[in-house]
Amino acid sequence: MTSEGKTKGQVARDRAVRHLLERLKPDEAAGVRRRLLEANPDLSSEAEEIARSLLHEVEYEDVAAEIENEIRALDYEVLKGRAGSHEGGYVEPSEANDTKNTARFMNQSGTQGI
Repeated sequence: MTSEGKTKGQVARDRAVRHLLERLKPDEAAGVRRRLLEANPDLSSEAEEIARSLLHEVEYEDVAAEIENEIRALDYEVLKGRAGSHEGGYVEPSEANDTKNTARFMNQSGTQGI
């Protein structure tokens, strides 16, 4: 017997089931989940809590891709116009997309937000 009170055969069977579940396609996994929750309605609140926590997780790759898309969507002429000499001083080209400089440039030039 193992520390959880299961025989070695039960442990091996549990591993095989986990491996099988990992191979399911999304629609098949959804069917298993639906049947499991129908057979065990007391698990519904726990399943919802798990789903809610998963939906709150943010992948840094997704955030980086969204930021990249926003930057790429900016108008080149507006970005180019931010660099160089302005009434408030000089802005390095590498700093032209900095949000503080953007706000300052927008205020000085009378340009509305992008």
